[in-house]
Amino acid sequence: MLRKPFRKIIKGERIILRKLDCSEEQAKVLLSKIEKNRQHLLPWIQWVHYNKTYKDNYNFLKGKEEDWANKTDALYGIYLKKELIGVIELRKINYVRDSGELGYWIDSEYAGNGYMTEAVKVIEDIFFNRGLNRMVIKADVDNYASISVAEKNDYTFEGVLRQASYYMEGEGEFRNIAVYSKLYYEWEDNRGDISYE
Repeated sequence: MLRKPFRKIIKGERIILRKLDCSEEQAKVLLSKIEKNRQHLLPWIQWVHYNKTYKDNYNFLKGKEEDWANKTDALYGIYLKKELIGVIELRKINYVRDSGELGYWIDSEYAGNGYMTEAVKVIEDIFFNRGLNRMVIKADVDNYASISVAEKNDYTFEGVLRQASYYMEGEGEFRNIAVYSKLYYEWEDNRGDISYE
């Protein structure tokens, strides 16, 4: 069941998750959001250093389109009404281990309102319901906002990967990464009514 086609549009209570397609228009919208939030994202997300042009975004979306077709990655825009306010991605989907890793970011203007917590919950409900067994969230130990999303969604803290990431700002430095996870049975024990599918 996990390998059946991914849903392109998923409606939550307040937000809509919509597959980010590879198009010129989508690449331009994504670039404008990244430009607006570059300083907000730079301490935590390394690809922001490299993603500076429309072409960078187009190539990123093109690669994600291939991953979507292979069912190894599900990249969604988070929309509030018709505005893109963030991105959430279930990546590194492994069909042997039935696992995947969540990555996400939100426009600073919309941070702190529970939209990302809701987006994670929606992704959980869809993919655990499809047969995923384990979902992982990794975040810089100093990225309290991202860690808060994991904790609000009842992810279990597994530990710290010491100096597992290299940040290139200034002279560069190695950074520690916190690892959180949730298993299918933990989700199942606490899930509510699923109305997405």
